[in-house]
Order: sequence, then structure tokens, then C-alpha cells
Amino acid sequence: MKKLIEQWKYELMASVIMLAYLIYYIPKLTDVTAWTIMPYALSYRLGFISRGLIGSFIRLLIPNLTCKHIYIIILINIVLLCWLTLYFMHKILKRAYDEDITGIIFLLGLFLVNPGSVAFLFYWGNFGRFDMFLLMTLFVTALFVIYDKCVWLVPALCIGAVMTHQAFVFQYFPAVLILLFYSGFILKRTYGKSIFIVTLISTCAMFLYMQFFSRINYSYEDTMAIIDATTDLPAEFFKKDMMVKTEYYSSVIETFIPFVWETLGRNLIKSTAYVIFLIPMIKILRDIWKRFVQSRKSVLCKFFPWFVLLAELPMFVLTCDYGRDYAAIVLCNFILIFSLYVLGDAGMKKGVTDLTADLKKNPCKYVFVLVLCAVIGKFQAAEVGELGDRLYALLTMLIE
Repeated sequence: MKKLIEQWKYELMASVIMLAYLIYYIPKLTDVTAWTIMPYALSYRLGFISRGLIGSFIRLLIPNLTCKHIYIIILINIVLLCWLTLYFMHKILKRAYDEDITGIIFLLGLFLVNPGSVAFLFYWGNFGRFDMFLLMTLFVTALFVIYDKCVWLVPALCIGAVMTHQAFVFQYFPAVLILLFYSGFILKRTYGKSIFIVTLISTCAMFLYMQFFSRINYSYEDTMAIIDATTDLPAEFFKKDMMVKTEYYSSVIETFIPFVWETLGRNLIKSTAYVIFLIPMIKILRDIWKRFVQSRKSVLCKFFPWFVLLAELPMFVLTCDYGRDYAAIVLCNFILIFSLYVLGDAGMKKGVTDLTADLKKNPCKYVFVLVLCAVIGKFQAAEVGELGDRLYALLTMLIE
């Protein structure tokens, strides 16, 4: 047992951290709202609609859905996400070079405790949203590419992710494309280029259909009546529901002003607070990417770290869910750094080696970064985060 614990000590520590976050953030059944529960009640019986895939699978098993069913299903998937995160971390640790192990352990710790860690999905505002499925798609793709196995499944996984939520194209798909491009064009693996092209074309085609052509076949009132007939969702979800009406029966213009434009000022202030506190972490990740860029002659490879950021911009322009968008940027950066490192990229290895050397010289500085990232809380879905909320409330009070 002692030998087993020694072998898995970092994974056990990570499990304790995620369990603590889960206990701290997980909501009660009565805390969840229509925004987080209602998407699970949607299915293809309403039409071949965006975000209908998960609900359609659930309906095959549970025709008459209850809030408790949905709550348990979400909990099971959160546990699955946690297991996948731990499995990914285990594979990274196993493939790490001995001289870099300190730096890798630090990065994995930062990956777990920063505001954009997987634990951001445990919070009630994110609880039940489909982000966990999109993130799991990236994890699985990264593992497929690392081990060069089952990569031909990636196009189907990405199509399924877009059918789950079309925001996948902006949030986690850029990281998938980078990994596939690296596998096919840099490592020159068999069929790597073909898989990249097929994944890019098929995923974008499905996105265009889901975003611009999918429609519910019924009026809003009939749709809510159909959902009500086979669920036990609270009556107020149907009286006050904004999720279905906003997402399926409103134009971009109708939602832009109340949800994006009117909240823009306060969201920028809240964002500024988080960015300031995250500067130490951003600098660490930037220095690693800098080594990667310096080692690459290809212009496209030099564009990798910017691609994730730029691809996310449409989400910031068209929606107000800044928190989940920031989290996607952070998660993509960590997963890409880990994946490219274990794929043997010389630049990424140099970045981690430099980090390890500096960490050994200045351990207090890096402990400070870990503590800072852990104490400022997690990103939220339709809000940026609690830290930003408190700062904005303080500034509003002082100005008024």
C-alpha cells in the first residue's frame, strides 16, 4: 500500500483538491435554475436543433425526466470529467522528463487551482451547462494525439461536440485543431493531414447548420407545453423561462442589447480585476509559449498561442458569458502546453526546463502564484466571477 501511495501521490493530491472544490461549490437541487436545467429537457423531438444531442440520449433512457434525474446525470458527468482530468494528469506525469518533473508538478498544480480550472464547472451558475462535454472532447482528443491512437474518431467527436453546443467551435475546437495540425504537419503522422482537414471541414459545416439553419418546429408556447408534459420541472421555469425563448426564438439583435451591450461596462471592469490578479500566471504561460515560438520556423506554429485567444473573441462580442470564455482560454493553454510537451516538442520542453530551473531558485515566488490563483475564486458562467462582482460593487458604491 505504501508503494502504491508513493506511485500515485500526486494524483491522490489532485483528487483531494478537486473533491474539496466539489464539496465547496456544488449546488443543492433547489439552487439550480432554468438556465442550467432546461437544456437537458430539449431533444430532437422538437426538431434537429442545436443543443439537442444530450437531451435526445437522455430521453432514450428516461422518457419522463425529473429535476432529480437531471441533477444526478450532471453529477455523474462531473465525476467523469474529474476522472478524465486525473487520467490526463497521470499520463503527463508518466511522460515527463526527470529533470522537468518539478516544473510539471507546479504547472499541474496551477492547472488545478487557477480560476479557470475544471472546478469552475462545479459552481451553480455553470452547473448543468454543456461545457463539461466540450472540455471532455478536448481531453480525449489530446490523449488520442499523444498516443497516436483512435485519432480517426476525432472528427465524429467534434461533430458531436458542436451538436451538443455550437460554442465548441470558439472555445475548445481551436486547441483541437492545433493538436491535429501539429500531429499531421509537424510530426507528419500517417493520415494526420487528412484527419486535420476532415475534422476542420466537417465540424465547421455542422456549426454553420446548427447556428444558422436549425429551428424548433413548434411555437414557443407549444414547445414549453411539450417539455412540461414529460418533465416535472418547476412551474416558475415555464413562467419565467428565458433560456428557450432567448436561445431559440430571439434574434441576435434582440439579445445583444440587453445581454451584451448593457452589461459591457461592468463586465470589462470585472474582467480587468481578474486579469490584473492573473498577470503572474499569464507571464508563466507566456514564457513557456515564447520558447515554443522561438524554436519554430513555421509562421503557423508561431501563431498557435494567439489562435486560441483570437478564436474566442466572437464569444466576447456576441455573448455575455465572459467567465466560461476566460476559463476556456486558460484550459486550452494548459492542455496544449502539456500535450505538446509530452509529444516531445523541443521549444515546449525548453520552456518547462527554464521554468523548473527558475522555480528551484525562487520557490517562494511560485508558491505565491499558486496561492494567489487559488484564493481569487473561480470564473462563473454569465458573470466573470465573485472577485469581479465585489470590486464592481465597491466601485459603484464609492462613485455614487
